[in-house]
Amino acid sequence: MIYLDNAATSFHRPPEVGEAVLWAMGHLGNDSRGTHGAALESGRVIYETRELLAELFGAAGPEQVAFTSNATEALNTAIKGILRPGDRAVTTVLEHNSVLRPLYEMEKMGVELAVVGTEAETGQSIRGRLDYAALEREITPGTRAVIVTHAPI
Repeated sequence: MIYLDNAATSFHRPPEVGEAVLWAMGHLGNDSRGTHGAALESGRVIYETRELLAELFGAAGPEQVAFTSNATEALNTAIKGILRPGDRAVTTVLEHNSVLRPLYEMEKMGVELAVVGTEAETGQSIRGRLDYAALEREITPGTRAVIVTHAPI
């Protein structure tokens, strides 16, 4: 079975996920909450994970990797951490609320926001498909962020 509703939950996890959670619950402590072995081991596991993720994503180092509780928190942290009044951001009408809400909030604080529509909205033939020409036009010098959903066609 392939479970496709991972935006709301991650039901039907691979067995390895449950095994790793059980191992962590039985062997790790709270990182930065003490100097006992379980707390120190937890810190090592977190740091090693940051190293692996930094390598995977080509980050400058493990200090460039941050963990959040969920994707919405990560998006809010990134969007609100990058954009400042006077900046320009480009996004699309196809984005989830977890992208649009912080962008609209930043717009109220002085960020210039361009929201690109679909080809159907601009009179093209394919309904619901992003208007890539409009997207390209909106990415101008001074654009600080381009935030778009990716999905194979």
